[in-house]
Amino acid sequence: MPVGQKRPFKGSGRTLGSVSSRLLDPVLEGNRNDEITKRCGLLVSRYPATDALKMLELINQKCCQPPLDQRELNQIFASISKKESK
Repeated sequence: MPVGQKRPFKGSGRTLGSVSSRLLDPVLEGNRNDEITKRCGLLVSRYPATDALKMLELINQKCCQPPLDQRELNQIFASISKKESK
């Protein structure tokens, strides 16, 4: 894939540009699950699983107000990782 070209989400025609441009934006309560799921999809599609999880944990701690608990974050990551591996 050429440098600078964005990969579409599997199963959709959309590019990841809209998610990647707001990857580190604040996430308020009420939007956390949806936003973390989107950001997780981006990370899992572009990075090895261990790196993606570390980045997702950092985003959760730095961007989510308040952060999701680790159990919930792990469930989101496991679900997205499973879907991306198909």
